[in-house]
Amino acid sequence: MAVEILLPQTTPTAQRDRVTRWFAHDGDPVREGEPLFALESGNNTIAAPASGVLKINASSDASYEVGTVLGYID
Repeated sequence: MAVEILLPQTTPTAQRDRVTRWFAHDGDPVREGEPLFALESGNNTIAAPASGVLKINASSDASYEVGTVLGYID
């Protein structure tokens, strides 16, 4: 079953954030806990929530609302 990759709320008042970089490419295998993508706010790096194959739905250098599904790991 696929695990959703959600844009997290990194500060109490954050409503949006920008994905600045994906560390893996669409179709790459990833491991739970390894760095998956970076956010503009506070230079946060977000870890993979599960292990599997990455499916990216969101481009880098774009802004998204907190809770947006950025991709899946299956």
